Amino acid sequence: MNVTIDADFSALTDVLQKLEKVSDPKGRETILKAGASVIHANAVINIEAQGLIDTSKLINSIKIHKLTPDYADVGSAGVVYAAIHEFGGIIKPLTSDFLYFYSEQHGSIIKKRMVTIPARPYLRPAVDEHLDDIKNAMEYQIMRMI
Repeated sequence: MNVTIDADFSALTDVLQKLEKVSDPKGRETILKAGASVIHANAVINIEAQGLIDTSKLINSIKIHKLTPDYADVGSAGVVYAAIHEFGGIIKPLTSDFLYFYSEQHGSIIKKRMVTIPARPYLRPAVDEHLDDIKNAMEYQIMRMI
């Protein structure tokens, strides 16, 4: 005895084709870019809130620097003091006994053996405090594709 089932699988075929877009390298880049854009926007907001905008070099350096189907690289590039603001640290002179800098508060040149810079994170909170927003942006892109 033979049994024949006649069914319309066009809807399933359509869904499978849409899922291919999500797994396609360009589709994955689009999804990652959505999440990276949320990180970028919040890092900029954090830099402004921390008052780290004297020259605008730091805020202008925050970008999505590399985007592949597998990861997005968001951060600062080319600004040597970016990490010291993010993590804090101690600055010591390399070629003399003292650091010299002008203090507007004192109106004169100050000399110090070292300077402690407090951590003023702007990038880590852009991720840590906005995980739901990042996830939602990526989910939105997935839903647009399917």
